[in-house]
Amino acid sequence: MPDETVIRQYLLGEASEEEAQALEGAYFAKEEALDEVGAVEADLLEEYLAGRLTGSSRLRFESHYLRTPEHRQRLAMARALRVEARPPQRTRKVLYFFPLAAAAILVLTVLAVVWALKLPGEARLPQASVLTLRVPLVAVRGEGEIPTAVLGPGVRALDLRLEQGTAAPPYTLLVRTVEGQEVWQGEAAAEPTFRIPAATLPTGDYVAEMRGGDRSSVQRYAVRVLRP
Repeated sequence: MPDETVIRQYLLGEASEEEAQALEGAYFAKEEALDEVGAVEADLLEEYLAGRLTGSSRLRFESHYLRTPEHRQRLAMARALRVEARPPQRTRKVLYFFPLAAAAILVLTVLAVVWALKLPGEARLPQASVLTLRVPLVAVRGEGEIPTAVLGPGVRALDLRLEQGTAAPPYTLLVRTVEGQEVWQGEAAAEPTFRIPAATLPTGDYVAEMRGGDRSSVQRYAVRVLRP
């Protein structure tokens, strides 16, 4: 399992390149490691909100961790949940809290939609029954985030829009689970975009391997699928 200190340094941008690569490899391959990263991240958010994160750690949190919209969204959600969990003092405050909580949830939902529409590596909202996910090369690390598609009940297909890299058309794609099981393969003529039936993608992490027309090299991508 990853060391908690290393995870904390990683989230604050203080880990070495070797430590970052080792940690990313661990949480991409093992669900337990991913859970540990999530637990340390939750503790870090709570420390910040409670005012216990001070000095250089607080500066690193604000300048590095909060640099990405995804992390700012997590902080906003943690703050809203923290407020909701706070016991009411008086009946009047209880009555006053509910409309505030509803408004906070609405604001967070709108922000999540806006960020999802604007950012690479984030799933776009479905048009009809197709969800689009823009995915960078694995070599281009974006703060340790794995592009994630949330396949709701109405989603029938996932369009993977892959970063082209050095590959030239036509393209072929092979999608495997992190354990190595092949789940889908297909081709694309001009653009590296592949439509995958949602039914073939259970919840989990996947490795997508794309080859260009010359078949000389393989480009790899990481994708996570969640189902509400």
